[in-house]
Formats: sequence, C-alpha cells, structure tokens
Amino acid sequence: MGLTGFDAVSAAIIAKLQADMPAKLTALNSEYDDGLALAAPSAASYFDYVLDPFTLRCDWPAVFVLDDGDEEDAEQSNFETRVMHYGVIVDFILRGTDPADLTHRLRRFRRAAVEILTVRHALAPACTNCTYQRGGGAQFTDPASGDLLQDLAARFVVTTAEAMP
Repeated sequence: MGLTGFDAVSAAIIAKLQADMPAKLTALNSEYDDGLALAAPSAASYFDYVLDPFTLRCDWPAVFVLDDGDEEDAEQSNFETRVMHYGVIVDFILRGTDPADLTHRLRRFRRAAVEILTVRHALAPACTNCTYQRGGGAQFTDPASGDLLQDLAARFVVTTAEAMP
C-alpha cells in the first residue's frame, strides 16, 4: 500500500522536523553565537491546516506545513506505481516587537528546515525525495496587541512513489 496523498507527506515532514529541529538549532546557535539563540518549536506549535495567526494561542514560533498543490509525473509513473510531486509550504511565524530580530531568527528557522528536509532520504520511507525551491515572507501588526507577527516560508517539492490501488 502506498501513500494516501498530502496527509502522509505532511505527517512525515512534521515528524522529521520535530525529531531533528532541537539538534539542528543547537548547532546553529553555536555557529552564530550572537545572542539570538533559538529554541525548538513545541510539538503543539506544528499545524497542517490554516489558522488565523492573530487568534492563534500557542508557543512561538508556530510552524505550518501547508499543501501547495500536487502533480503526477507521467513519465515516471506506470500501471503499478504513481510518482507524485507535492508542493509543500513550511511556514514559520514569530511574534515580537523588533523586526530585525524576528527576521534573523526566521532566516535561521528556514535554514534549519532546509538543511533537515533536503538531506538524502530524510523523509524515507514515506517520500523518495525533497527539494527546496524558494522562500518568502511577510510582516503584520497584531491589531489587539501591537506586536509584530512575521513569517518566513520555504517551499519544497516532495516526491513520492505510490502503489496503484
């Protein structure tokens, strides 16, 4: 039995990030050594669905793993196996008051995610490959508190080989 689609991809990404993020952030904190130490997101701060960040109650950063479409690779697929490419957005959101501080921290979270997810076989056996495509972000002011909510996302393409039913 193969994957069941994006839900399995999302679950594999979240499990991998939760398992590897603490050690990766410890390594990055040592590398930068500039007072902007990062703590790993709590397990309750990972989401695979869209929430309103202004009403979100969680430990920060929040991590969203979102569906950005899928496409079958017709050249690689056959009667037994369907090769799929899933677009995945991994979006980190931080809350704070200093935009420069938030930007630097978010860049490091994105770097950590890229380094964790693009290692060969990082998502095996669920997924066969994960490549980083691009990133981007935005900044908003929370009308209730005046705090900044800033995000930085990374888009990945995750390839799977799914058994045909």
